[in-house]
Amino acid sequence: MSNGIDFSAAFTSNIDNDAIMEIGRKKAGTMMKEKAELILDAAKDNAPVDTGALRDSGHIDEKDGGQWYEIIFDAPVLNGDGTSYASWVENGTSKMDAQPYLRPAILAAKG
Repeated sequence: MSNGIDFSAAFTSNIDNDAIMEIGRKKAGTMMKEKAELILDAAKDNAPVDTGALRDSGHIDEKDGGQWYEIIFDAPVLNGDGTSYASWVENGTSKMDAQPYLRPAILAAKG
């Protein structure tokens, strides 16, 4: 005869690792998109404006089903050859000083 209490239980768990990973990817993708949007908005605010073409060319491209995002500024040079002058403004050239707009936005987002 026992005066104690007997506790026993059996637990069975089937963990769907793929489903858990997908939840994590969706959450991370959402956070990355929000961060990319913040950086894009800040970069547009920082962009020097003559005609507004550079600022207005900024956009985000979703990659790998939302796994990561690319921030793009692709304002075309007026000669029509498809060349973008966005990097010339950001980095400068031998004929003009750099006017960074994207790097400061990225650095601010890191902080």
